[in-house]
Amino acid sequence: SQLRSESRADKLWIPQGTRAQEDEKLYTSFFPPATRVSSVILEAKSGSALEKGFLQAALELHWEIEGLSFEGAGLRSLCVAQAADGHPCFVSSVLGTWGYSNATLAADPNPVATLNGAGKPTEDF
Repeated sequence: SQLRSESRADKLWIPQGTRAQEDEKLYTSFFPPATRVSSVILEAKSGSALEKGFLQAALELHWEIEGLSFEGAGLRSLCVAQAADGHPCFVSSVLGTWGYSNATLAADPNPVATLNGAGKPTEDF
């Protein structure tokens, strides 16, 4: 048969022999196709998700997730590296405001004021 099916996204959607194809090669060198992104969204059952008690529970959950392993590898060895907010991986969390530190969060008398001072208004949460 003369007809062949193509299912590779890079062949279907990136014009061959173009700058876009070269850019895609550079992109995949930093973010290999095996890269997966997962999200965990937490919701307060009562009160606010910005109350210190809730934030401390969220930080406990963060450290539980950090403690998980798969075939001997943990989050820090499997993650997409992008150091920011006190974490070596691409992690987007308000907990980075306290550097993922239990002691720093516990010592903060007003977490909402700290978040607002960091340029993160309540409406963003």
